[in-house]
Amino acid sequence: MLDFNSQHCANTVWAFAVLGIRNAPLLDAIASASLRIINEFCAQDVSNIAWSFAKLSRRDTRVLEALAAEVVRKVRTYAPQNLSITAYAYGQLIIVEHAMMDGILDQAWSRISEFDAQGLSNLAWAMAKLGIRHEPLLQSLSAEAMSKITNFTNQELAMTAWSYAKLGFLDGELLQAIAEEARARLQDFRHQDLSVLVWAFSRSGAHNREVMDVLAWEVLDRIHQFIPQDLSMMAWAYASLGIENRQLMEAISAESIAKITDFSMQDIAHMAWAFAKLGILDEELMAAIAAQLAGRGGKAEAQHRSILASAFTKLGLAVPQLAGAPAKPSAACWTAEPDAAQANRFADGAQADRPPPAKAAGERVRLGGRRSETPPGQGRGRGRSGGGGAAGGPLRGRRSKK
Repeated sequence: MLDFNSQHCANTVWAFAVLGIRNAPLLDAIASASLRIINEFCAQDVSNIAWSFAKLSRRDTRVLEALAAEVVRKVRTYAPQNLSITAYAYGQLIIVEHAMMDGILDQAWSRISEFDAQGLSNLAWAMAKLGIRHEPLLQSLSAEAMSKITNFTNQELAMTAWSYAKLGFLDGELLQAIAEEARARLQDFRHQDLSVLVWAFSRSGAHNREVMDVLAWEVLDRIHQFIPQDLSMMAWAYASLGIENRQLMEAISAESIAKITDFSMQDIAHMAWAFAKLGILDEELMAAIAAQLAGRGGKAEAQHRSILASAFTKLGLAVPQLAGAPAKPSAACWTAEPDAAQANRFADGAQADRPPPAKAAGERVRLGGRRSETPPGQGRGRGRSGGGGAAGGPLRGRRSKK
């Protein structure tokens, strides 16, 4: 690949990322070629390679450090889209390049009005994943997001709410705007985005009971679509708020029993915690959990065994498999919440199945332009889940206007 220029490198790795092909020898060769000509990379090349590595979960520190250095040198010349995609990529890989992120976020703060909905959600997502609480930017981003709220896709609404909740930055006006916009098109949300919204509103502390009830009914209609982690997290969310929706909890219980063998011990512990927190004794669910403990209790971490023991004790149940685990419920147990790593995995799961990016036909392949979220010839409705952006990567074409 000695004759590859910067665009060849960017386009090739982008194509492999879109197709989900992890060809290690080829990617190694592209990485080596990129390092040789890194000074030739333009902003689009940098953002597309960073996005591609994130899409392929490739943590090549040599290349990523070199790309970050290029961003630092040229950050003032980067377009908003390049800034947001690059930030998103490093956030997705959970690689903190402090100098690069400082430059990107400072540029974003000074030029926030230039960012579209996709760029705003990408920035929020990156900060949340990397644990960066840039308060001036978060405040400006919130105001800008509210002014453009109808342009957000369903996924972008959910992930923006998740990002602010994850950072503990409680902006009631933004959350209310997201809630109102989401409610207007809730039936068009994918089940993954619904579960993310439930978690975000429960953790923000600024939840709206009416909104949580509306979300519950939508969850009920699609209960069979949710995976174990979603079910566990939603049960935890409603229990943590003290919202006892019997119909919802019964549906979660039935679906959990049917899928119990697919639950992780962490998800099982949080499910038991939720029912105990609400004081709901669901004997069939608890029996299924006890059976799982009998079959694989040795794999449970001490923390999960303690939560399970406390949950069963609170419900007045004895489980021999938990002998030796602390059985006395503690205050800490009943204020417990999923850890940061699980929250990240939960949100990542909502982005795992995005359609691949598209490029406009008949043009020079220069990736990273504004996205088109629908196939050629199809319009984009406000209620569409969205096919790219943070999860789908840099797309070509102009974003459809409403």
